[in-house]
Amino acid sequence: MVYTGSLSNLAVLLLAHPDIKDKVELLSIMGGAIRLGNESPSSEYNIYTDPEAAKIVFAAGFENVFLATLDITHTV
Repeated sequence: MVYTGSLSNLAVLLLAHPDIKDKVELLSIMGGAIRLGNESPSSEYNIYTDPEAAKIVFAAGFENVFLATLDITHTV
């Protein structure tokens, strides 16, 4: 499963069907920032637009998560 935007839809899905996470082999998210954000000095747009959804997704307990931060996307 690949997310390149806000995590709102995934959070809604998880709230309705929490066991769906067990069917996801790898969750790949483009979001977050290590050094500098693009929405504010410390935040990246995809997480900034719905931080509550990001909290739900990150706390869901997915077995494998790859987080491609803004820093990675600038490098690549």
